[in-house]
Amino acid sequence: MNQGLDAQTKETMTGTQLEFMSSSKSTEAGDETWLHLSTPETKRDSMTWEHPSSPVTIKVQQSATKVMATVFWNSCGMIFLDILPKGESVNADRYCETLDRLRHAVSGKRPGLLRSGVVLQHNNATRHMAKRTKEWVERYRWDIIPHPAHSPDVAP
Repeated sequence: MNQGLDAQTKETMTGTQLEFMSSSKSTEAGDETWLHLSTPETKRDSMTWEHPSSPVTIKVQQSATKVMATVFWNSCGMIFLDILPKGESVNADRYCETLDRLRHAVSGKRPGLLRSGVVLQHNNATRHMAKRTKEWVERYRWDIIPHPAHSPDVAP
């Protein structure tokens, strides 16, 4: 079992979660987040080259543009990053497309992982619990770690 967890964290985890963590399968976690794009004040400011010891004078403003990113990682690091085009959001169909691309990334970056089995942890968002997503997970025989509601300490 993972010795890095403290006793309090182990108490909040379900037996199924602890069982998956102690198995030989690789646990992949995934989550979505908004990325706010920042732009320099002017185009001319972005072209300014200064000496490393010069004071920083470029002002950066947060732009009104933001995009949705879906990130998957495991104990070895980030496996896959999917950034949606501006204006798109994640629904069950889009999430399954992302899982297809994740499968492709896993086969390229971690050969053999798909054969040994993948355990996926994601939260209880509607797109993760949708019938279409569950069918995708069953088709590829991936296991899902149940995510207890309102448990940020075990959240992906």
